[in-house]
Amino acid sequence: TALDNVSVSLVSLSIDGGDFAPASGSNPWSLALNTLELGNGQHTLTAKAEDPSGNAATATRTIIVANPVLTTIAVTPASASIDAGQSFDFDVQGIDQFGEPMPGIIFDWSVLDSTIAFIDPNGTATGVGLGATEVRAGAQGLTGRAILTVGDHQLPTVSISQPLEGATEAVQMLVNGFFVQ
Repeated sequence: TALDNVSVSLVSLSIDGGDFAPASGSNPWSLALNTLELGNGQHTLTAKAEDPSGNAATATRTIIVANPVLTTIAVTPASASIDAGQSFDFDVQGIDQFGEPMPGIIFDWSVLDSTIAFIDPNGTATGVGLGATEVRAGAQGLTGRAILTVGDHQLPTVSISQPLEGATEAVQMLVNGFFVQ
């Protein structure tokens, strides 16, 4: 709040003894403060109000900034299985020190063994060989991990033999098949 017996012509703010930045508006006055630019810890804000005659008054307040810090990268699901030639979309979420999701983080995707799978910048993995590999999403020095298993699951096959030529009786046929997942 800035008050004067005539009027307030300018309100400005200094952070940690730096230069004063002018606020916008006029009763109420406002100034956007991006705490991400300050860093975590204690900071001193000094507000200055001036009247049209150049008289000024200041008020000081100490604040403590606790910006979110990336502490965990969660890749989901923790494991997935696909066949060679197929693709799978992994998800990733950055989590801060308060356990809250952090939007806007750009992750670098990679796989441990590129002879088994490759992964694109969006987290879509494609199987190219048989086996298992670690999928990684990294940002700000942290890495989240998942396991991708690439198999060669063949579709079941079924065959039916023809009855012998000239057979006149009803024949019971048994068809067997299985699918391994």
